Amino acid sequence: MQRNDLILFGALVAAFLTIFLVALVQAYPTSGVAAAWAQAVFSIIGIAVAIAVPTALALSEKRERKERRLERSGSLAMSLIGAIWLLEAETDRATKVLYACQNAPPGPISWTEWFDALTLEIPEILLSSIPLMIDTQENIVGPFRLSAVMAMTFNGYVGKFRLTPWTEAEKKWSELFNLIARNLQLTRDSIASAQALVNEVRDQQQFTTNTPA
Repeated sequence: MQRNDLILFGALVAAFLTIFLVALVQAYPTSGVAAAWAQAVFSIIGIAVAIAVPTALALSEKRERKERRLERSGSLAMSLIGAIWLLEAETDRATKVLYACQNAPPGPISWTEWFDALTLEIPEILLSSIPLMIDTQENIVGPFRLSAVMAMTFNGYVGKFRLTPWTEAEKKWSELFNLIARNLQLTRDSIASAQALVNEVRDQQQFTTNTPA
């Protein structure tokens, strides 16, 4: 039942019981026992209605909030599908840049430019949607938010490592490379989770469409 329906139902129940009990008292005007009994029953029923109607209203509002939250989460996720695939393309590009220097760091002249090329270009719609992800379904929006956060974290690592002097980086390049590669892989994993969610929803929609009635 909707909120207005519940209020109307509660009011009708209360009105019906009131009429019934008044009629009962009038039918037995000389019976004090009947009047006392009617008053007691009316009080109990009034308390029950007073408890039941607000409780039903609260449950109805909670269900409506959940439905709105689910709808909002689905709409937000659908709007970010393209951004996730663009971010995947960015991680593919960065992976090629990274593994081209797996065995040795780029030269000191191209050191800064190499880190510039390694930095991910995160789609603006994905970044601007992060505040909108508050109070959404975690199982729907969570992978999208994690992808954005991991991409920003990776860029933070890139910005930090580019400050490392080239002579120092050359000495411990294997360690530095593995740290960058590990963080890039975490970003790729989060993107894959978001894509898997999208594919799962698409498969369910196709199954529903193709299932005979």
